Amino acid sequence: MYIDPNTVISPKASWKLKSIIYNSGQSGWSAAEGEWEGSPCLGVRWNGSVSDEGVGNPQSRGFATWFIVPDELEDAILREIEFLSRTEGMVSCDIHQPDGYDFGAWKVEIKLGNKVLKKPGSESLVFTLPSMQNRMCHPDKGYVRAINGELRGSFIEGKWIGDVYSNGIPETDNPTKIEAVRDAFTQSVMRALRDWHSN
Repeated sequence: MYIDPNTVISPKASWKLKSIIYNSGQSGWSAAEGEWEGSPCLGVRWNGSVSDEGVGNPQSRGFATWFIVPDELEDAILREIEFLSRTEGMVSCDIHQPDGYDFGAWKVEIKLGNKVLKKPGSESLVFTLPSMQNRMCHPDKGYVRAINGELRGSFIEGKWIGDVYSNGIPETDNPTKIEAVRDAFTQSVMRALRDWHSN
């Protein structure tokens, strides 16, 4: 199930939640500022989703908990959170089954937000097509480009279109749920945006 990070307060004897500083929602992850045994710290966790059993990860005895980030990793995670907060609304990913598609076949449409498209060159962004267990990806004609021998997704006027299929397994048995497919595409495009911003 999806667990609202604001409700994750265990173990009460050691952990004190101060504020949620990032929450990517269902099937995503969260980060929180808090205290562990009185010392300031950063906690992270997977939120879980409505299609999952359990309470996300980590958990203890069925109670949702936080992973306390080691001090030497805090700066890197905080920098990533700052980037994600700045780029919120930059990417939208819609996955649906159009009429006439077989069960297990999905149409993927990704759009870059106006915040991205204001910058010249962004409308033709190139990204790594995600590799997913038991899923196969086919970009629509024109939405793929070969770079150094690797096929990559290529945006046209701020949009990318392709299909995703259940590969070698019935859709009902596929361990890679559509929510995870959506997250994989979004994260891949966000990585490409981060690399593009840094150049």
